[in-house]
Amino acid sequence: MNRRIIFSRTLFLSLGIAALVAAVPAGASFFQKTTVEGTIGKDIGGVWLAVHQMMPMFRVRLDRGADRVAPFDVGPIGEEHTALFPGKPQGVVITRMADPTVSARIGVFEGDIVSKINTIPVVDVASYEKALATVDKWFLATIKRTGMRYTSAKLVKVEYAAKEGTLEDGTTGLAEETIQIQFSDAKLPFAEQLEKTRESHAAFVPDAKAIAALAAEWWKLPLAKPATFVNGEHRVIAESNYDAALREDDNLDGTSFAIVSQFQGNPLGGGGGKNIAVYGAREVGPKEIAGTYVETTLAQAPFPISIEFTGSFTLTRLADFSNKDTEHRAKQASTEQKELERKDVPVAPDVPAVLPRKEENPPKIAE
Repeated sequence: MNRRIIFSRTLFLSLGIAALVAAVPAGASFFQKTTVEGTIGKDIGGVWLAVHQMMPMFRVRLDRGADRVAPFDVGPIGEEHTALFPGKPQGVVITRMADPTVSARIGVFEGDIVSKINTIPVVDVASYEKALATVDKWFLATIKRTGMRYTSAKLVKVEYAAKEGTLEDGTTGLAEETIQIQFSDAKLPFAEQLEKTRESHAAFVPDAKAIAALAAEWWKLPLAKPATFVNGEHRVIAESNYDAALREDDNLDGTSFAIVSQFQGNPLGGGGGKNIAVYGAREVGPKEIAGTYVETTLAQAPFPISIEFTGSFTLTRLADFSNKDTEHRAKQASTEQKELERKDVPVAPDVPAVLPRKEENPPKIAE
């Protein structure tokens, strides 16, 4: 009975995996689906390079001191950090700690950016001082650590289609819109430079030569082995369809639409946790899309932990949308399979066609 149950489960899993493979284009790196909420109204189709300038963000509780509210002095954000902010930088930078020993105790350092006091956004020094005036005994400070900034990048494919028709009010306009997003698990040619930014904490931006080379051969990029993710779900949400949580998110102020992506990490690749990325589009053009970027990693360590990063993103258009990459990988896989079939593979010795017949009445042995 147990063997039958195991066999049935194995067969079910095998059929399930086969169905999933059949439903996904050959060469796709992981399973993904997209939903659209509201009307975007802009053709965002194509193959894009997404570059993110990121820094960790966290919150700390600070007690009001006897002679001052906060244990540090602040000033305006310098030009060296403007790449981390789409548009005008918002917040104040910590310029001096009132007591050097405070940093070790509360984990806040010179160069950190204060972006919020409790729930009050900090835009500049004036708004920071105004927010401090509301503090009674203690407060929560939202801190962005520029000293641990780094750059990440991904290849993104967006398939866009729109149809015009007669609307409910009798006018002609956008009647149907479909968007499909595919984040590629491909290894970028400047992956080493990106990894170095985690150590140097300096921004990296691919130059025109690197962009041109990528635009010419993006479809040939090898996939990560093992795969980084096993599936992904993407929501493309028009500003008019933001829910309460998105409307309360300061990072989405002034955006026309947002892309909210949730990725499931591959447990075979040493991961297994979830990664949530939020793109808030502020500037949308045919060759470039830019805005705010927030990424949250829900890691499965010995205990669950949540790490949040914030910053900016730029999408640079490389080419028109196509499935040239999946077709290329499918062709490669077919060629490799044919090569294996051509090789001489040793086989087991032939089994006799007829086995000796067992006698029905074997002779008795005399006692």
